[in-house]
Amino acid sequence: MTAVDEVHAAVARIDVSRLVPLEVPAGSVAYFGSLLVHRSLPNRSAEDRRALLFSYQPKGYESMREVQARQLAEYRAQQARA
Repeated sequence: MTAVDEVHAAVARIDVSRLVPLEVPAGSVAYFGSLLVHRSLPNRSAEDRRALLFSYQPKGYESMREVQARQLAEYRAQQARA
């Protein structure tokens, strides 16, 4: 199973009945943490949808790449035991 397949499998386990919509007027900005599970519906306008991502990494903390690699290894180990 590829990493992309594993992401799709994880997304499939999300209980969509618990999703909370956040509707904002056109031109608005919504701020949230990067680890929040989120999605956007298809862009039905002729305009581009843009995103601006900021990140702060305190010294001594794992990088996001290291966190993701560790979590993926833990997930794979858990799947191998199942």
